[in-house]
Amino acid sequence: MRIGVNTPAGPPHGYAGHWERYMVRVLRACRVLQDDTRFVVYTHAQNHHLYEGCTRFPLDEVHPRLLPMRRGAALDHALKKHPVDYLLSPLTAPVAHRSVPQFLYALDLAGLERGERRVRGQASVLKHIRKACASVRGLIVSSEYLRHRCLDLLETPLDRVMVAPPGVDLIFEKAAPSLVEEPCLVLYIDALAKDSLPVVIPAMEQLMKDAGCNVAVVGPGCQGEPPCWGERAIRIERLPDPQLAGLYQHAAVFVYPCKNDGCALPVMEALRSRAPVVAPKSGAIPEFAHATPFYYNPDSPSSLLHAIHRTLEEKDAERRARTHQGRQAIADHTWEQCAWRLLSAFSRA
Repeated sequence: MRIGVNTPAGPPHGYAGHWERYMVRVLRACRVLQDDTRFVVYTHAQNHHLYEGCTRFPLDEVHPRLLPMRRGAALDHALKKHPVDYLLSPLTAPVAHRSVPQFLYALDLAGLERGERRVRGQASVLKHIRKACASVRGLIVSSEYLRHRCLDLLETPLDRVMVAPPGVDLIFEKAAPSLVEEPCLVLYIDALAKDSLPVVIPAMEQLMKDAGCNVAVVGPGCQGEPPCWGERAIRIERLPDPQLAGLYQHAAVFVYPCKNDGCALPVMEALRSRAPVVAPKSGAIPEFAHATPFYYNPDSPSSLLHAIHRTLEEKDAERRARTHQGRQAIADHTWEQCAWRLLSAFSRA
């Protein structure tokens, strides 16, 4: 079986920075588990190097904003040169190739939900994506939360949506030094955090005044993020996994403010690292983290501050019990399990 993977030139509209992280790791696990399945990855200059080990076909660069409506000549040429049995495309970038059965995948719907609320032009995009969902073989998502959101927003029947939860690399368990002086709070900011900034920014300002805690802001960032988070803050957009693991392992608190995340991958990595987690009780986070984090009201800066202070004031024994509970909660989530779910979707087709 040959499976084509359509990767857009940059993160699909609305996606956080971990969509590519997910795809790279699940394809790697698929190749180990089932070597008779071949993947042909249609890449761009920005991500071509990430898919080493797969057959790669670099496409001409296409602007991300045009992807939902203007995919075409480059991919047509690629499919003719490297024919496949199935094509896997991002939900926000479906392509019209009736000769190739297509699956779509999604890690969140935040961009579509945001657009449905505020942007008139998004109505036609949403209509286009709903039409695409009705004609494809299936939709692969990262959580049960997202599966049900597809029913609500895209009117996709539940029996056509398959869940392949993300895994967590074991590197996050391996002891590593911290890059930041302790005590340190780690705040993760990506595209999904945009709607949470009015709550996060004042909470962080107050925290640095009250607690005298260093803050490491990690992640690819988002529109509207302040140019400087404060004198005690350091901004880190990208880190290799061993260094990221060290930062999480030594964090006094790990704060993940994204309230509509359908993947919760950063939270799972923090839990594997035994970091105490503060997060909103929304999206897919409770599905994976269960009762482990200190949850807060995502619309209240004071609720976020209270949750952080509760975490900082927790006794050592309570902290150890909570972080052990967190690691147990995600113990069964591996990239091998995710790969089996993905391969099963194609096998059933």
